[in-house]
Amino acid sequence: LFGNNETPASQNIKGDKFVGKYYVEFENQLKREAQNLKDNEQTPIMIKAQELLQKWEEGDEETLELWRKMNNWVYEGFNKTYNKLGVDFDVVQYESNTYLLGKEIIKIGLEKGVFYKKDDGSIWCDLSDVGLDEKIVQRADGTSVYITQDLGTATERFKDFDLDRIIYTVGNEQDYHFKVLFAILKKLGFSWSDQLEHLSYGMVDLPDGKMKSREGTVIDADDIMQEMYLEAEKKSLELGKLEGFTQEEKNNLYEKIGIDGSGKSTQAKFLEEFLSSKNETYLTCEPTFNPIGQMIRDIFSGKINSNNHVITGLFVADRLDHILNEYYGIISKLEKGINVISDRYYFSSFAYQGAHVPFDWV
Repeated sequence: LFGNNETPASQNIKGDKFVGKYYVEFENQLKREAQNLKDNEQTPIMIKAQELLQKWEEGDEETLELWRKMNNWVYEGFNKTYNKLGVDFDVVQYESNTYLLGKEIIKIGLEKGVFYKKDDGSIWCDLSDVGLDEKIVQRADGTSVYITQDLGTATERFKDFDLDRIIYTVGNEQDYHFKVLFAILKKLGFSWSDQLEHLSYGMVDLPDGKMKSREGTVIDADDIMQEMYLEAEKKSLELGKLEGFTQEEKNNLYEKIGIDGSGKSTQAKFLEEFLSSKNETYLTCEPTFNPIGQMIRDIFSGKINSNNHVITGLFVADRLDHILNEYYGIISKLEKGINVISDRYYFSSFAYQGAHVPFDWV
């Protein structure tokens, strides 16, 4: 509908961003078509999307081939970013697999009377007895919805792994969704349904509203790293701090700074202030506000004279003190289940200084 045979390679763009661009295009077209309709489901573009979903679930090879191609583009893009950040995963679950288990669970739920079928063929769960509303678990045309996949994913996790519990770390926008999910699993009689928790956190909004990938109003990790890379390059050139460095060493330094934080972060502010000083040591991480951390700040500000070895020892002591005082407190809060956890004393992995003191392990 929109692609005109374009590919990430032909457009010189990462695969995830390429697909994301058309995600936004789809949403814009949907809004245009929905202007005079009450139900988005009745727009021509949504009907086409629903037809594609039906073909996909039925195993139509042409549709599956397109889906695989699109997914590969996205995964290639994701992996480039993850590799740059040093992130990897032990296990990856795909909703394209777990929705099948979800459908099997729905069949069992129908037999048990946990779910019921409406006249149009859609399948629902009545949760009014636990203070929640009715919830659709399968569309009238037989295709799955988000919660179909979630039912399958949770079941697969407890089946494949010896788990004590599952903690879903998802924004508070989804509070109701997880109440519904947990309630349905409990109704289905899964013994582990009480071992599920939703660790909710506050949504991060932009000045003009909340971030939405379908509208293109998101802060992209690649863009943040590139912005910081350019800022690090600019600041270093202005200050002349990298004389004697090869271009490769400079690029590695800029990239480390870019990965370490965003332009608005306290680490970045600390970096800018410290690079502006006359000291030959470069920023390693953000100290805490306890007595040891304050001593580090006093050294950086010039109030106390010191050397690299003392600074190294102070950073280690500050980090250990932080772990002892904060880490176990966070774990105990997780045990109780709370709405928001924030550890503002995040220590960066970046360390570099003129004398090459090995701070990288801090």
